[in-house]
Amino acid sequence: MSGSQSQKSGINSSKMNSFHDDLDNVIKKIMDVPEEELKKIRDKWNTHIRDLRNKNRILFRNFAERNIGFRYVEKFSEDKVKNKKAVDTIISNLVGKKKGAVIMADVGVGKTMALLYIAKRVTEEEGERCIQKHYLELERVPVSYFFMPRLFALLHSGGMPRLEKYVLLDDWGREYAEPFVLSQFEALIEKIYASKRGLVITTNLLKEEFYNRPGWERIIDRVREMCSVLVLSGKSRRAIQ
Repeated sequence: MSGSQSQKSGINSSKMNSFHDDLDNVIKKIMDVPEEELKKIRDKWNTHIRDLRNKNRILFRNFAERNIGFRYVEKFSEDKVKNKKAVDTIISNLVGKKKGAVIMADVGVGKTMALLYIAKRVTEEEGERCIQKHYLELERVPVSYFFMPRLFALLHSGGMPRLEKYVLLDDWGREYAEPFVLSQFEALIEKIYASKRGLVITTNLLKEEFYNRPGWERIIDRVREMCSVLVLSGKSRRAIQ
């Protein structure tokens, strides 16, 4: 996976530098540490931080390959994210305000690429928070990803999926929504709504179709409050290739 590592790791760099300065001052006050020894301690600490970040990157890649798909991960590049500035705004609102989004676009335009980018960035944010607060790597990715047909198959069998801090629902509209499963899905959306989890949805449906599906009124009512809308335009990238 490519992208600007320095940009994302610099999100909290000022706080990390401040922490390093405080650490130096504490060590100097507690014991008379020669500058050369102090540099060794700091280098060891910086190596530890890099190792934690690397573990978090590996954790996320394994998650993405297993859940979203190896082909998507292999082709992923932050430079290829459609309307990246608007997607960055979604991420900011998701992390800061728990305000989610519905990403609407035609087939092949880049919805899942945007979803993968969102998952990557919120995991990085959570990873930095974990490193600075506990000096540990993430135990698990703070994202639940569901391809809607597979999610509805799980609900049909009576299963209820585990929900992480952020919930991503991919290809809304492709599911087979018979009454029992729809009632289960309604309960799932209610749980996401009540617990204030961040929700991001992708769909090929037009806005009119998305908001006016018969039997989905209660679900859509919750989604309206939880999510803004981003429409991605353009032709299928697969057709262009």
